[in-house]
Amino acid sequence: ITPTGTGSILATLRPGANGITLSPSGRLFVNTTSISDSLWEVDPQGVNPPQLILENQGFFLNAMDVGPDGNLYAPSWLGNQTILKIDPDSGASEEVASGFDDPLAVKFNHQGQLHVLDQTAREVVRIDLTTGEKTVVSEAPENADNFTFDLNDRLYISSAQDGAVRKLTPGGRLRKLNPSGFVLPGGLVFMEQGTRDRLFLADFFSLREFSLSPSANRALEVDVDGIVFGNPASIFGPVAIADNGDGNLII
Repeated sequence: ITPTGTGSILATLRPGANGITLSPSGRLFVNTTSISDSLWEVDPQGVNPPQLILENQGFFLNAMDVGPDGNLYAPSWLGNQTILKIDPDSGASEEVASGFDDPLAVKFNHQGQLHVLDQTAREVVRIDLTTGEKTVVSEAPENADNFTFDLNDRLYISSAQDGAVRKLTPGGRLRKLNPSGFVLPGGLVFMEQGTRDRLFLADFFSLREFSLSPSANRALEVDVDGIVFGNPASIFGPVAIADNGDGNLII
């Protein structure tokens, strides 16, 4: 996509295109996950067809990066929760780090140090590729999805739950760069329970409740901050919601 908003299709891959990264030499890599399991090299100019690097290895890669050695580093997100090093030319892979709960993204800073975002542990961890030592460099927000570094290696983390981007301050605290909000609002249901009116919203990574109360100046006052739950293990991606008539929700 150009700065003026003009877009063009570079390649058509299998369903589930997800992680994307560009090497310093200009090589473009894309993986597919969840729906399919593959890794591709794509022509940045869209002239040559995409080249398959590997497929159906059970890796289900996610957000990846190219290391200083020219290899791809990626989390086996829906696989065995390890970090893999992948030769983009041969497709050969090897495990370089393990012991994560839910590694979702990897990134190198400008010092060539590998970092991993562990969504469930809510941590960003630095990995010493020589010794395997792990160092927690920052906490992460609920349902953190990705992260990056600026030219001064300041850390920024995105959250798929509240739609906010946070910056790690020199004091070690995460500061929001934008207000929290909805991510992918979907189904709505209204429930009247005695004198209490309740409105629920399925927001993909969370189920939110609006507190509704009468007002002399407007029909309703709305509190949009209530989160009934955030991505529990039993429910993923709520998009539709209904009231079963007994005061319970069907999602």
